[in-house]
Order: sequence, then structure tokens, then C-alpha cells
Amino acid sequence: MASGEGADPAGAAELQDGDPAVFRDAAIADRETVLEFWPHPERLDRRFAAAADGSETFVVAVGSGEAGVVGAASVRWGGGCDDTARPMLYGVEVRPDLRGRGVGSALIRHVAQLVADRGFAEVSLEVEVGNAGAIRLYHRLGFVTVGPHRHVWRSGSATGSTDVLIMHGRAATVRATPLS
Repeated sequence: MASGEGADPAGAAELQDGDPAVFRDAAIADRETVLEFWPHPERLDRRFAAAADGSETFVVAVGSGEAGVVGAASVRWGGGCDDTARPMLYGVEVRPDLRGRGVGSALIRHVAQLVADRGFAEVSLEVEVGNAGAIRLYHRLGFVTVGPHRHVWRSGSATGSTDVLIMHGRAATVRATPLS
């Protein structure tokens, strides 16, 4: 069963303000909507390609009513550049007008459940050292900082590097606590 189909308990969640969200596999038809809040079109296209070849699962959060797609996240099954033993949470993005309402937490919990469902005990992620809000969120959800890493990236013909923290979370126990 694909994530978000049928009665899968990991396929739906209530956001912090009580609004429901449903999670499902991202579809290419979601691309234009996701681009409204995903800052890098070429990286988004790589998420769709990786999902198509099975190396990632790319999911979207769909809000109630007319909200439509309100967030997206991916899990790389082969891990990150520094940690191939654990699946890697990648590219969590939430519509700016809905940040702070539990969408990101719900996406992360959903991805952690997908990881646990595949039999993995932990999930890893990389977060830029300057992204204090995301680091706080990950800590609230039970992730622990493993150490620093210099991440080398490419975007089209451009390349660069950035300092990140590597964090690990126990897939079955990633939890949500109030954001207040």
C-alpha cells in the first residue's frame, strides 16, 4: 500500500491547530504547487526522479478544504553522503503561511513511520548549522546531534559546500511535542 492510501494510520494526522492533513506519495501533477514553497526546482525534479526509480519516497502533506498541498518531504533509502546505513530525511519544506502549525512535525513523524515500517531503527538528517529553528524542531522530535559535517552540494552547474549537523532519530519513537 502506498503511503497515504486507504486506512493507513500513518497516512493522516491532525495538525497542531486541529486541522487534518493527509499524506500521500507526491505525484508529478503536484510539481507546480510544490514549487510555490520549494526553493529549488532542479532539486525538486531530482526528488521526483528518485521516487520514480525507488531510491526515495517523496511525500506531500495535503491540508483540508482548499488548502491543497501544504508541505513535502523525502526519505532517501540509501542514506546520506556520510551515512549509508540509515535512511535519510531530506528536503522538508512547508508552505510559509502554514509554518509553526505542526505541518513540518507531522511530515517528519510520517516519514519516521515509513522508515520504521521498512524495518529501520533510525533515520538520519543533515541540517544547516545556521538553521536554529529547524534544529530546535528536530530536538523536540527526539533527534540527537551526532556531529558536524561539511556537505558538498551541486545545483545545475554550480557547486559549493555548507556546514551541517548530522542528527539521528529513532524511527519508531520520533515524537511531537507542542511548538509553543
